[in-house]
Amino acid sequence: MMIKIQNTKGITAAIFFATIKSTFTDFINDDLKTKLVFEFTKMEDTILVTQPAIKEKADYTITFIENEIIVSKADQSYDVPLFEERLITFIHIAVD
Repeated sequence: MMIKIQNTKGITAAIFFATIKSTFTDFINDDLKTKLVFEFTKMEDTILVTQPAIKEKADYTITFIENEIIVSKADQSYDVPLFEERLITFIHIAVD
């Protein structure tokens, strides 16, 4: 899976990283009525999203390239369309 999202606000990877670290877990858990735990790692213009209770490698990468954001799912990720939908919605909220 690879999705391209227009970064209309020109949000930087650093700003998005601060936002996702501070609000994404609550955004998902409040919406899905769960208690999931996520880890976020920033490497230059890419943010890795990991669920350490499930596996050590990143489930998703969010890469900032000019006015575009590319969201990619790791090949070995579990098929969780509801989570994926909420991740895409969160990114849109941040950059639209």
